[in-house]
Amino acid sequence: MDRYYEEGTNNTTTEAVIWTSSNLNVATVNNGVITAVGVGTAIITATTLDGNKSDSCSVTVS
Repeated sequence: MDRYYEEGTNNTTTEAVIWTSSNLNVATVNNGVITAVGVGTAIITATTLDGNKSDSCSVTVS
């Protein structure tokens, strides 16, 4: 479970998310904790279980 703020409010919502990495040779992610594995770039994505919301960030390991 992760806690996030709803955009534009001070309300928090707790919802389970699925974390993925686009390149497991560069970075892995477990419950939102990113671990560097090797040199390169990976996109880390969090998606709600219902698929209605997602967000991504780019991670570069050098």
